[in-house]
Amino acid sequence: MANHKKVVLKPRSDYPHILNILWEENFISGFSLTKQGKFKVVLNYFRGAPAIKKLLLISKVNQPCFISFYDLVYLKDHTGIFILSTNKGLITNQRAQHLGIGGKLIAYIE
Repeated sequence: MANHKKVVLKPRSDYPHILNILWEENFISGFSLTKQGKFKVVLNYFRGAPAIKKLLLISKVNQPCFISFYDLVYLKDHTGIFILSTNKGLITNQRAQHLGIGGKLIAYIE
């Protein structure tokens, strides 16, 4: 990723939930909604390196990827977080394990 302090994202209905997760996990410093309806995101850096090293979108519209609660155990070895869409909303893999639920894998952030 380039060394950007802020990025602007086009509006999407699930962005506030995803950005809240990124903020809670310290990947971003914050975000706000502009007058044009876009999201302005302030990125976090640690010792000059970006907090987000890798961002992978997993599920596609025509190719969803689901994971069960039992398979979440295998995700513990990863250094980043997975974002899942569940019946409890968008949550991290750690929260899904705590709740004992699976869901659709949305993204992986490291």
